[in-house]
Amino acid sequence: MATHKKDVRDLLQGFDTAMLVTHLPSGHLRARPMAIAKKGEEGDLWFATRVDSPKVEEIEGDHDVNVTMQQGERFLSLSGVAQVVVDRAALDRLWDEAWRAWFPEGKDTERLALIHVTPHEAEYWEHAGREKVRLHFEPGMPLERRGVQDEGEGTA
Repeated sequence: MATHKKDVRDLLQGFDTAMLVTHLPSGHLRARPMAIAKKGEEGDLWFATRVDSPKVEEIEGDHDVNVTMQQGERFLSLSGVAQVVVDRAALDRLWDEAWRAWFPEGKDTERLALIHVTPHEAEYWEHAGREKVRLHFEPGMPLERRGVQDEGEGTA
């Protein structure tokens, strides 16, 4: 399949919402839908949140997260490390008026923060799981040279 020739920036196109999965202090998992604030050049993702949100406490307790996305018969799962970022300049650059639904005070919402997810592995499926590609992220290595394994048809 030709998908392995795509880089992660291409794979991220069309995904605007994701499920961010974090670990509770008990070790159980929690997932919630999040609007994607930014898709970075290295396949990293940014989300907006409040500093006092339970997901922030969960990330500070365990930085390992998973982010899943679906669009039609395209699926992407990123495993990586999350970091809470409080940076007013970055918030000003990334602010989207559509976020007012969650942050009625706008970009000046008190205690507004960002979550930055740096992936270390990704899996991508097309056609409801019949074709799968696994991408391994290596810091500092150009996207086109990172490990890619095409697992072919019939992989569940």
